[in-house]
Amino acid sequence: MKKILFLSLALLLSVCAYAQKPKKSTAKTDLKKAQTLLDKAVNELKTGASKTLDYTKIDQAWELLQNCMEDPITNGGVDTWSTAGRCQVFYMNKMLNDRTANNGQFADVNAFFDNQERIVSYFSKMDSISSVPPKFDGKHMPKFVNPEEAKKNHDYALMNAKAPRDNLLIAGNMLMEKNPKQAMHYLDVYFSTFDAPLFRECNYHETDTMQYDANLFYAMCLIPEAKTPADTAKIISYLEKAMPSKKNGQAVCIQIMQIYHDQGNMTKWAEMCRKGVAEYPEEPAFLTNLLNFEMNNQNWDEALKLADKLIANFPDKDYGYYQRGAIYYQQRNLDKAIQAFTEATQHSPESVDAWAGVGNSAWMLAQNNASNKELSKKYYAQAIEAYEHAHDIAPDREDIWGYPLYAIYNNTQNTAKAAQYKKYNK
Repeated sequence: MKKILFLSLALLLSVCAYAQKPKKSTAKTDLKKAQTLLDKAVNELKTGASKTLDYTKIDQAWELLQNCMEDPITNGGVDTWSTAGRCQVFYMNKMLNDRTANNGQFADVNAFFDNQERIVSYFSKMDSISSVPPKFDGKHMPKFVNPEEAKKNHDYALMNAKAPRDNLLIAGNMLMEKNPKQAMHYLDVYFSTFDAPLFRECNYHETDTMQYDANLFYAMCLIPEAKTPADTAKIISYLEKAMPSKKNGQAVCIQIMQIYHDQGNMTKWAEMCRKGVAEYPEEPAFLTNLLNFEMNNQNWDEALKLADKLIANFPDKDYGYYQRGAIYYQQRNLDKAIQAFTEATQHSPESVDAWAGVGNSAWMLAQNNASNKELSKKYYAQAIEAYEHAHDIAPDREDIWGYPLYAIYNNTQNTAKAAQYKKYNK
């Protein structure tokens, strides 16, 4: 009985030892099979044996490559990643052809973007392996790639990876609202190409002007999940890198201003607004906002300089003249205020606010000169004319002209006219 038990145990140990014996790798064979399948599919198309590319063979090759990309015997070889990249290029072409047949719509746009990422990744690996001198790992001696062949591999890899690399930016743009995390993933890969050896001669840091928009897309992806000051600081850092964008730079500047405004950091808000003034002189909003900021802080000299700049930049508009009038009015320099507001009405006759500015300034001057009947009468007449203009232009803006007309007509003993506006005496 003991003998039988011993034999059974010995048999078990033998079976276990056999089960643990490493399986022989088929990676090299699988790689050759995959290459043969791709070549055969292409040759059949070239010779006319097949009218379309046989994607059954492409699928078979791709299945075989899964082992090759994992196995240490083959995953360090140029041919593995060249063949994997080639396979993905075939899939890309199929998706592009299907899109054309489908009125320009991808059946699965996410699958296409995944494909583009794979192409960039595989050809980048191919190039890095080809460019670095091989090292013996103790078991397998990699194939040596001479400089001439390495250059040929590099050119081939770059040719296939450039357009897919650009499409990763499109992926980030398209997905930033629907799937921000996935959009950031593609943008991270896109940003990594700026310093990747495969793209070194492209000098993307200097030549790729879309990088600024990419930073904007990344910032927009971060906004929904922002919860802490550190999150907001990260958003601002990406937005600042997006400011040179020719298409979106102005919107980026406004976005940063809004963030600082929401934080109550008006010093930073003003700093960014000044950048907007410098970078976008054709946009009056930056000048106007900065001018209002200086007025609110009663920095009258600086405000007047900005008003003059508005007039210089937009001489045919009423912006600067009106703002100049508002500054003089706040300083109680009323004669100059009337002059500036009048110039605003000359450039924009339908500006209710400009006419109200004339009226307000003249009315105050009339009251200030009550002891000088003739002068007071002159200013009252000027105020009435301005308010009546405002009434005609905007009959629904009684908050501007209603009470002033009642009060002035009443003060000048024009009882009939005062009666017409008495209802605004509230």
